[in-house]
Amino acid sequence: MSIQLVIFDLDGTLVDSAREVTQVINEMRRVRDLKPLNQDSLLQEMGHGADRILSLALPQSIEPVTCLVAEFRDRYKLISTPKSSLYPNVEATLKFLKKIGFKLAVCTNKPSALCDKVLLETEIAEYFDVVISGRPDHIAKPNAEPVLRVLQQLGLEPASALLVGDTTIDQKAAKAANVPFIFFSSGYDDGVARGDIYCDINDMSQLLAMRPFSFKTISCI
Repeated sequence: MSIQLVIFDLDGTLVDSAREVTQVINEMRRVRDLKPLNQDSLLQEMGHGADRILSLALPQSIEPVTCLVAEFRDRYKLISTPKSSLYPNVEATLKFLKKIGFKLAVCTNKPSALCDKVLLETEIAEYFDVVISGRPDHIAKPNAEPVLRVLQQLGLEPASALLVGDTTIDQKAAKAANVPFIFFSSGYDDGVARGDIYCDINDMSQLLAMRPFSFKTISCI
């Protein structure tokens, strides 16, 4: 079966959100009289959700994690994600894949309101046929369910899709859904198993040089 669909993770794959996340976390640390953290110290936790990154950033907090997460998300809503946060060649790649007839989807654990906000602010929302994001009533990656939900909404089988992501969460979700995994190594790699991937790329334009896309360069856009 030929590939008809490319599914993308969001943070660390399409958008480098490390600056915004670090800004929010350091605002939370500031109001608690804590020194700011370096962005690099948080990178490997970026793909694992607010609760995990907050447990690292505020380890001495006596506040319930649910309250910290709620505060984090409220603060995040107030920050704009500039279009410059897109990784190089992301929009050009999406535009070209869409132009030649591929279906495109986002599959992220980021809460729906924040996901929609980021897609709109970076001006790439229009390229996606389906967006599956985090909701309290949805099972999150690395479970296969979010990936399978994308396929179900488009009426496609796993063999007709590829998943592009940057973390073990994406890798495990792809494997559980029986969808080949393309590793975006410029993201927030937390130990992706290189021996268990379809291939790796460090620039989104490299996607177009691969089978099944069979394009040698993105310069034709």
